[in-house]
Amino acid sequence: MLQDSARVGPVWSAWILVSLLILVPEATAGTGAEPDDFGPLELYFISTDFGPQAIATCSTQACYDEPFTEIADISRVYCDTTPGAISGAVGYAPEGCVRWWEDQGDHDCGLCGTGEQSDEWIRGHKHGQDDLQKPAYVSSCLHGEPCARIPTVADLGPNATQIACLELETNDTVRVDGDFSLFFLAAPRDQPADWWYFGTSNNGLLHSVADDSLYFRADATQLFQLSTPGAMPPIGWHLIEVHRDTAGRFEVRIDGRDRTLPDLPANSASYFHRYLGAQNCNGTSEGMVGDIATFLLYSRRLGSDESRQVREYLDDLFQFTRFFSDGFESGDLAGWSSHSTP
Repeated sequence: MLQDSARVGPVWSAWILVSLLILVPEATAGTGAEPDDFGPLELYFISTDFGPQAIATCSTQACYDEPFTEIADISRVYCDTTPGAISGAVGYAPEGCVRWWEDQGDHDCGLCGTGEQSDEWIRGHKHGQDDLQKPAYVSSCLHGEPCARIPTVADLGPNATQIACLELETNDTVRVDGDFSLFFLAAPRDQPADWWYFGTSNNGLLHSVADDSLYFRADATQLFQLSTPGAMPPIGWHLIEVHRDTAGRFEVRIDGRDRTLPDLPANSASYFHRYLGAQNCNGTSEGMVGDIATFLLYSRRLGSDESRQVREYLDDLFQFTRFFSDGFESGDLAGWSSHSTP
């Protein structure tokens, strides 16, 4: 009898342990949903997948002299990877430059997946940068995952004539009418003047350095304050969400927390998106400086549970809510976002 009891004890203990594992979910487990489970998804850029042949690494004079073109083979696309490789090279992008960022959204790109461009993108909108100034590719940026890094014009060296943001071609500009939801995971670097996170002419999200609040503008309507003061610290990784409902009412969340300025006036003007990291890539100022990991734009307002699932997916992938800005080195280009997991 004692032998039977000795055998039964461990069996019951194991059964109880298995039951608890089944009944009690893991605290950090997500829902299993992914951003493209909710549509329509107009733009979907995530740094864990820049796409095939997206990273340029050629630092020769021949590549520098190559005409700027959307269809140049990646082997001929210039990137400033090595100080002194050519005159004026400073090596701001030692691992390469982001020439394309594949859009995994719902957009039918038509002929973009055929012919000479078939190895550059597969679907969606054609987001990238064919000019000399391109964001740097950083393979281990946010808890071991990659990102696109936008330096200052000064950090780009004497060959730079404009900022290094990403852009859509003019005829590929995205327009969203009515309600929408967007998610932007980025680590901005503190700057002395206001900057735009994304948008196009007369559209976009602006960071005010006066009080670290966010402003929004849609289709040449009046720029209005969107968030409460201090909502968006200019250092460290943060997930920005901007939502608008069918009545034109806005909501902004930073790292999941509601930071909307009370009593905002409704604004139903169309939002136009062309640039990521600026409102215009052709200038030399007013663009964001820092790291970008994700941009999502839905042409409808996601429900609160859907937004939570998107947030959880990004958190499981990048662990951004477990990333604190205290150790972020805002003054050292080489140190941006290069942190170990807490």
